Amino acid sequence: MAVTLANDEETCEATRITAFRLCGKLKCSNALETARIVTQTGSTLPLRMAAIATLGDLGEQRDLEYLQAVIENDAPRLKPVMAAAVNKIRARMDLDKG
Repeated sequence: MAVTLANDEETCEATRITAFRLCGKLKCSNALETARIVTQTGSTLPLRMAAIATLGDLGEQRDLEYLQAVIENDAPRLKPVMAAAVNKIRARMDLDKG
């Protein structure tokens, strides 16, 4: 259900934000592609922040590379969320190697 709500552009913003965060916390990788898109094109900062945080929970190497590339050039209010997402992806990737 959370994946469906996160993926649906017609869902109200507050519900969609909550759905993204649930998908991240519950490791619902079906929301990853939508989170990637919303990270870049989301219509509001809160929605983009939720998508970025979801990337932190679910993202892969390519997401890490994207976030690192844009962290300095994006909206200042997104930088802390992007930095946290980068740290989470790095930590998860290190755990996967061990």
